[in-house]
Amino acid sequence: MSINKVFDDLEEKEKFTPRHYLGVSQIGSENDRMLWFIFRWSMPIDVEPRVSRLLDLGNLLEDHLVEKMRKIKGAKIYDKTKDGKQFGAKAFGGHVSGHIDGLAKNIPGLNPDETYLLEFKTANDRRFSELKKLGSYCDWSQEYKAQVHLYMGMFKLKRCISIVYNKNNSDLYTEIIDFDEELYDLYLEKAKRIEVSESAAFLSSTLQAPLDFIADRLLVSGFTGKLLAGG
Repeated sequence: MSINKVFDDLEEKEKFTPRHYLGVSQIGSENDRMLWFIFRWSMPIDVEPRVSRLLDLGNLLEDHLVEKMRKIKGAKIYDKTKDGKQFGAKAFGGHVSGHIDGLAKNIPGLNPDETYLLEFKTANDRRFSELKKLGSYCDWSQEYKAQVHLYMGMFKLKRCISIVYNKNNSDLYTEIIDFDEELYDLYLEKAKRIEVSESAAFLSSTLQAPLDFIADRLLVSGFTGKLLAGG
């Protein structure tokens, strides 16, 4: 058995378990039908070992950024509660939930009396170059756009410090994002629609196959609920 296979087997033993909620980081997806299926445990979640390691690396780099920010003179960085857990936020009785990277205050050049949301991401060089060319974090990713506005709204914050770390050369992209309450309301409405809709048939989708075919292929978890209107 190769060393690579040993590592892959370790990742296989740490498979993702289905969530009991719709993640804040998911709501920005343009595929509402997919979110409908995921929320109802009808979409198989199969993350290959290589991707699991990439996610672990991203978490380590995010922790690294937090520690770097703690070294800024006078800065106040909050990333954990008293019991050592990430700060979380919920909506709709916990059916929408997520955890933030942290909060910051007294950052040089910013309003010292204001608390800012911290949002960290990592990217390979290709994706990082796309971001720099766009010059807009929210235009770069619809999922990330929804995430920061939902968190700002849930925590009643006006601005977010977004930092993206280039995994190829350690370059950084930073941006201050202003809260958009209208977007926040639209994302909450979307999440509610996905939660309460009895059928996925009326939700927008970027899936390229007919919905009945998709349902047949995705029902791997024994789900027996009503997926199609009248079906």
